[in-house]
Amino acid sequence: MFRYMYHLVHIKKRFTKVMLTFPIRRHSYTECDKDASLVNQQFRAEVPWNWPQYFEQAQRSPHPFTVVHCDSAVFKNFSHYLDLLFLPSTQWSADHFERSNP
Repeated sequence: MFRYMYHLVHIKKRFTKVMLTFPIRRHSYTECDKDASLVNQQFRAEVPWNWPQYFEQAQRSPHPFTVVHCDSAVFKNFSHYLDLLFLPSTQWSADHFERSNP
């Protein structure tokens, strides 16, 4: 998110300033937070296609959730585009977990 905002301000020059504000956890009362509280956080989807069905059934009144089905063509690949402009700043390492018999 920060790289994208940097890109909009410094590279594309679309904005002169972008301010991001982060609410304190559990102290936001916006409409999207109220809607998100209706969804069972313990739900485990077996396959990704279970999620739209679950959200459609999560609330019936006063109005049901509207689920818009999207494929990957709808989303842009910002990571690939921004990787050409920014060098990685963090070294990542992979851990290996293995079960061994005593």
